[in-house]
Amino acid sequence: INHKAETKVVQDTHHAAKKSHDAKNTIQIHLTVDGYKKVFYSKRMRVKKGANAFSILKQTNLKISYIPGPSVYVNGINGLKENDVKAGSGWMFSVNKKFIDHASNLTKLKSGDNVRWYFTTEGY
Repeated sequence: INHKAETKVVQDTHHAAKKSHDAKNTIQIHLTVDGYKKVFYSKRMRVKKGANAFSILKQTNLKISYIPGPSVYVNGINGLKENDVKAGSGWMFSVNKKFIDHASNLTKLKSGDNVRWYFTTEGY
């Protein structure tokens, strides 16, 4: 028996129950993170109201590298970094299938939003 795994399940269940209790302060979104020819993450999530495209990415437990500041710049997810595949390749994101041309930490989300982070080799 893997006691570590059992403990984690119990903790996750307790955490989920607490989150549903705070339903008034949360929204539900769907997040997909598409790496180069591989999906790193795809899940419906309940997050705090006021969440943004960057804050939800940080909640995935994926390894993220970024340049902090007033406008956060994500340059790597799960070890896949800008220019890894070819010059100009890198991470972009969309909300409800619309390309967003400003920083992810400035992109507030609303309930029902579908957020997709994707690695592009085409520059868009």
